[in-house]
Amino acid sequence: MPNIVVLFHRPKSRQWFERVIHVLSKRYKFVSHQDMIDYYDRKISLKNSCHITFDDGDISVYNIAFPILKEKNIPATLFVSPLMISQGTNYWFQDLKHLDHEVVRQKFKLQVSDKPGLESFGPNQFLKSQTFSTIDSIIRKVKNETHPNIPSYNMSDEQLKELAESNFFTIGAHTLHHPILSNESDSISAGEILDSVRDLSILLNKKVDAFAFPNGLETIDYGSRELGIIKSSDVSVSYSCTYNFFSQKCNRYAIPRVEIENGGDLKIKAKTFYIPVLLNWLLKNTPNGPYGTRKKIHRLLSTNGT
Repeated sequence: MPNIVVLFHRPKSRQWFERVIHVLSKRYKFVSHQDMIDYYDRKISLKNSCHITFDDGDISVYNIAFPILKEKNIPATLFVSPLMISQGTNYWFQDLKHLDHEVVRQKFKLQVSDKPGLESFGPNQFLKSQTFSTIDSIIRKVKNETHPNIPSYNMSDEQLKELAESNFFTIGAHTLHHPILSNESDSISAGEILDSVRDLSILLNKKVDAFAFPNGLETIDYGSRELGIIKSSDVSVSYSCTYNFFSQKCNRYAIPRVEIENGGDLKIKAKTFYIPVLLNWLLKNTPNGPYGTRKKIHRLLSTNGT
């Protein structure tokens, strides 16, 4: 049987998360961050293994997932931005959920391009075609004008430290601002990666040797430049959002993961037992999927000279 890394962002409820863990436990043995390192160092072999991961640091990971994993003695890795956690602020896409998307769209067109056609895309997708500086400028303007008091969605630094000091969670870096790294300059991309590892290590007072790419789609969100930065750092293993099982053939700095957001037993089994490779193919080849949509937006912007 293959091995798999599962990704969660916001466990929807205790009952749902317990059910997912139960379904996974019927097929897989849960392994730790150190097991993943040892596997890629070829110190151990893994079979029918599953590593649980979380991205961003939503408070639901602390309130829902942590007690369950602790109760069941299951290890996991959480990837966060030390800046977002220490400042108690949201990632840009968390704030976007509260904002009028039409206002965001108009700000984007005024600041970046008035090329007809952008109106057919959702704000989340066309913002992902930009540098973080542009994204932040637009989100800040709309937020200040229309919704200045958006609550924080993420756990506190004290809660993060509690997870880090437990026997169940490894804490890894997830950049400082959650940019699309491939849109950034060489220096900004390197800073987002290396500074997040350094600052998280300072925050937790322990070595940080795990990283996950924001958004995480190979070639469109990160590429060989980012892999080179990771390889030159103290990071031992890093994760993408490519849907696939993992093996020794995978790049240890871009280990694939399968995301679970919702669904019952059948959907969970389909995603994690049977069709990760098919899901990855659909992500890359569906015209209105993440790859196809972003390519269309980039073409629109490039023909307008932006």
